[in-house]
Amino acid sequence: MPDFDDVCRALSWALDHDLHALLEHRQVAHLGHAARRRADAVLVLRWQRAAARSGAQ
Repeated sequence: MPDFDDVCRALSWALDHDLHALLEHRQVAHLGHAARRRADAVLVLRWQRAAARSGAQ
């Protein structure tokens, strides 16, 4: 599972670059702790893949 700092960075990235990813995260994140952790992991993975494609993280 991603750490808090990675989740914060991914949320910030989504706010600036991928509002659809942010919306998907928010639609699931409030459903409970396990759902939140899964949503965090998916969002961090999207952020990392986007960063890898752009060449900077």
